[in-house]
Amino acid sequence: MDKQKLKQFIPHYDMAAEANALLRGATGKEIPGVSEEIKENNDFRTSVITIFNDEGAQIMERPRGKYITIDRKTDLSSEQDHGSIVSLLAKEISMLLPPENGSTTLICGIGNPDIVSDALGENVVSRT
Repeated sequence: MDKQKLKQFIPHYDMAAEANALLRGATGKEIPGVSEEIKENNDFRTSVITIFNDEGAQIMERPRGKYITIDRKTDLSSEQDHGSIVSLLAKEISMLLPPENGSTTLICGIGNPDIVSDALGENVVSRT
């Protein structure tokens, strides 16, 4: 199924992992300029989508970069569970940082710019 036909069924996909799975499923092959790494343990499934060239950015309709999705396999029901997700998130964010030299700042914009109540992340990053 070509991209235009795909869009008429799904006008916007919020997460890069969803877009990647949908586009790969539609074509049955890898997306040029895009890679995916899946990491799993008993509690979490982490998908790291990397868009590393202009072709991949155009197909995925996102800028070049890394997109990390962490799925929890069970409910977060205790403080201990919260600690495990915080630790995993900290580990994934630290992988985005260059080696320590004091000259880099990481700014995270979390949210969906197409939903007013969730658009703060992009607004903050665009004004930083």
